[in-house]
Amino acid sequence: MIEVKECYLCQISDFDILLNQKYENLHYVKLLNSQLEYLDRKWLRCKNCDLVHQSPSLTDQEIDKLYKNNRSSDFRNSETPDEYFERITSIPNDKSENYLRTQRFKKYISSSAKTILDIGCGGGVFLYTFSKYFKNFKLFGIEASPQFASMAKSKFDVKIFNNFFKGDEINFKPDVITLLHVLEHITNPNLFLKNIHSLMSSDSLLIIEVPDSKDFETLDKSHLRFSSPHIFFYSLKSATILLEKNGFKIIDSERFLSLRKRNNLCLYVKKGNND
Repeated sequence: MIEVKECYLCQISDFDILLNQKYENLHYVKLLNSQLEYLDRKWLRCKNCDLVHQSPSLTDQEIDKLYKNNRSSDFRNSETPDEYFERITSIPNDKSENYLRTQRFKKYISSSAKTILDIGCGGGVFLYTFSKYFKNFKLFGIEASPQFASMAKSKFDVKIFNNFFKGDEINFKPDVITLLHVLEHITNPNLFLKNIHSLMSSDSLLIIEVPDSKDFETLDKSHLRFSSPHIFFYSLKSATILLEKNGFKIIDSERFLSLRKRNNLCLYVKKGNND
């Protein structure tokens, strides 16, 4: 783990401390280092651009280990990938985050769109729900967990690439790319977004959903959301700076409270006018 000394986005070293934490036997930390008995952690907000950083932050090597193993049953309280898929996809529509996503996304997706790529698709539960309401789409996903990638491919007609996203997995321009609660886990979002940018045509739509840093104002400091291995929390200000820096323009945005009473930020994004 690495102590944060300056803002990733603007290289300023002036932070507000939003939260101090001390965790004992934090599960994902134990997965990385079984000898580590506790973790002292801070959440730091850049006073210039608003980006919130976790410090110390996970390294790429630690993230690789974590996300290749965090779908295993021992990490998910003995729930297997198949059990997870069945539980999530059987949730009634009025209680399903994925159903509500499809309804929110409808007005932004062109009637001529036919392909969707979900980066960090997990067990494919969003793509499965999406396929019920967008029946003529070809479905593609990228997922680092071998357990979840294998399981998703066995459940419905979807092409899953089992790796961390690199940008060279497909040789076409997807009509829709979704990035749902993924960007906050990425250590180098500039490079990550540049690779997405190269995949997009001028008509492609990128939909990004992330936890909103407003959570630090509204959720209890012991909330589970602050114990997760997020690298960053974004606000509309910091997300806008990041996206514009990497050649994108935001065509619309919405801040909303999830069914689990968590603050989320959703961004509808196109390539910039100069691309």
